Amino acid sequence: MINFLNNLKLFTKLNITTAISAISMILATIMFYIITNIFFDIIDKNNQSKADVQQASNSIINLLHQIDYLTIHNAITKRDDYKEQSKQVYTQLSKSISQLEHSAYLKQDKEAQEIIKKIKTRIQGYKVIASSLPDEVQEDSTDGLYAIMALSSASQRILLELEILNQKIDAIAKQSIKILNRNIFYVKGFSIAFITLLFAFLLYTNKLILSSILTRIELLKEEILSFFALKETNRCSTYDTKWK
Repeated sequence: MINFLNNLKLFTKLNITTAISAISMILATIMFYIITNIFFDIIDKNNQSKADVQQASNSIINLLHQIDYLTIHNAITKRDDYKEQSKQVYTQLSKSISQLEHSAYLKQDKEAQEIIKKIKTRIQGYKVIASSLPDEVQEDSTDGLYAIMALSSASQRILLELEILNQKIDAIAKQSIKILNRNIFYVKGFSIAFITLLFAFLLYTNKLILSSILTRIELLKEEILSFFALKETNRCSTYDTKWK
């Protein structure tokens, strides 16, 4: 009875060890899946943030082209509708710049913020030139031509800063992807190592338990053989006593 209980305990330990190891491997796999999805979600958000800031940058470029056209035509014709359209474009321009400045994608990057400050400063200078352009054009054709050239030069400087900013955006994106891919690699390595160690522990533990079970089976076998040998001896003794 004692041997049976001992064997039952070993069998229970075997089942419990197997169950714990299987559950641990399942949990490790689920954990790896969840963490990987989190990383991919971060990558998607970064890509979306990059797309948003690039869209804002491209919007500024388009708005600059519009304001160039409206400013020059307003200087030549002095039409009120051009003035009103210019105000609307400047409003949109301010919104796009604010979107760049307060973007979470660029807010922590000092170099990007410095570029945005330069863009804002150059736009202020552009506005000064644009505001004086109508008087320059109307008063003297030569001064007006120089003023238009100055306006074009100011616009080109802004476009150059935007090009530098776009390069910075691409650099930030590449660095972010590089860091995230490295983290994913570490998570994969940790998960594989954890599952491998867990599997090795399971095999080792089960081997010890099975070895103990087999040892007990051998002992039980010997006990059974001893029991039948003893029984046979007793039977022979009884037989000899009977015939004496």
